[in-house]
Amino acid sequence: MIDVEQYILSSREDRRKHLDLSTPCDKRGGSSKEFRGLLAHYLDTSVPSGRKVLLCHACHDGGCSNVKHLYWGTHKDNSIDYLENGGDTFYEKMVKKYGKEEAHRIRRTGLDKSRGCTAYTQEQITKYREILGKIEKKHGWISKAAVELGISHTQVRRFCLKHATDML
Repeated sequence: MIDVEQYILSSREDRRKHLDLSTPCDKRGGSSKEFRGLLAHYLDTSVPSGRKVLLCHACHDGGCSNVKHLYWGTHKDNSIDYLENGGDTFYEKMVKKYGKEEAHRIRRTGLDKSRGCTAYTQEQITKYREILGKIEKKHGWISKAAVELGISHTQVRRFCLKHATDML
């Protein structure tokens, strides 16, 4: 038996060479959790634990249990499959949601690439500081601030570290 953690280090092509998509999907019921055991048995690998190694469906049918349609993959493999199957990139999803002009604006100015976080306008900074100033700094204040500001807990912390250290 091959340890799946070692097996996943093989190239994507090697991990997919057993695939035969000319065979039909096999829908016996169940979920990817059960299908992992089938694939491990078929490939003589261990069953992965954790979230590093994924069960990928080359047929793009999550209900398929045909081992000739399944392979061990990574999150990157799953993303490649998604795009190869006609899935939208993040930017394409933004265009559909906001329109091309707004998506372009968000892409151009919405993220501060040097810091990897949201870039706030001076108006937003002033507004957020005002709202944060009204919240009593006791247990749970970051959760309350996240709701009030309409941003995540992480964004509240990052905002405070960058723009409101006096409020921490």
